[in-house]
Amino acid sequence: GDYTLKFTEDPSMVVRTAQDIAGDWTGSDGVAGPVGAALTSSAPSDAQSTRARPDGVSPNPLNPQGWITFSMKVAGSAQVTLYDTQGRLVRTLLPKQDLPVGSQSVRIDGLDDRGKRLGSGVYFYTIETPDGESRGRFVVMK
Repeated sequence: GDYTLKFTEDPSMVVRTAQDIAGDWTGSDGVAGPVGAALTSSAPSDAQSTRARPDGVSPNPLNPQGWITFSMKVAGSAQVTLYDTQGRLVRTLLPKQDLPVGSQSVRIDGLDDRGKRLGSGVYFYTIETPDGESRGRFVVMK
């Protein structure tokens, strides 16, 4: 079938077909909806209920600074890393360190590990905690 997403500003041009199927719009990286949407499902499984829950990046898109926020269910060592679309490590935003239970914020200063400004584009981050690993994405716009 034709799975092409077509955009229109004219509501009368919107056509629903028999092929329209309700589905899971979660990306392959586990991020639901558009860039910057909540990173966990609305009905977490038992395994997810104790995982560090990412709240996301704010603002998104960012130019050039922002914050990654997440909640830790268990105190312990945490690390936050940033990657480009090729999967290359861009920067370790939070080196491994012990954090308490609760809400955490990590600043994105808009620089890579060499002190160079991040270029416009999509970036991915990983939050590693004793609870497991969470991933998300955000956009940098200049």
